[in-house]
Order: sequence, then structure tokens, then C-alpha cells
Amino acid sequence: MKPDTRFTVPDHVVPRKLEGELVLLDLSGGSYFGLDALGTRIWEHVEAGEPVEAIVADISGAYDVECETVEQDVRDLLSDLLENGLIAPVEAS
Repeated sequence: MKPDTRFTVPDHVVPRKLEGELVLLDLSGGSYFGLDALGTRIWEHVEAGEPVEAIVADISGAYDVECETVEQDVRDLLSDLLENGLIAPVEAS
């Protein structure tokens, strides 16, 4: 995943806030995926169409954690979302 990679949310994924967390409902598979506060913040960046590098920069600035750790955590979550069909990469134009 390149730093300038952007993602989009497929039509079959519906985000809903429930009891302080964000739940992603996959209407095509009937499953759901829960995100904590940090995951929700990352998701908001994805929905805004921001690239991976901007997401990492925001999270790094908001938390007292090494940039490399933040970058790995962001990439891990994005990879999980991608693997589960909850996001899709935006093709470069």
C-alpha cells in the first residue's frame, strides 16, 4: 500500500454508530465489523477520500506514539478492511 493510496467505501457497506463505536454492516455478506474510537477516526479519513499518508499524519499528531507504530497500525486496519471487502482502493486517474 503506497502512501498516496486512497480508498472508497463500496455501496454494500453501511456504517452506523452504536453505543460509542462505529459498526460497519456488510449488506452483501450479512456480517459486521466494529471499530473503536481510533478505528472510527481512521474510517472518517477513508470516507473523506484522504490518502494513507494524511491519515498517518493526523493520527501521529493526535497521539503520543511513534510515527512508525502509527503507520503500521493504520496499514493493519486498512488491510483488514480491504481484505473483508469493506473498502476498495481508488484507481489512480
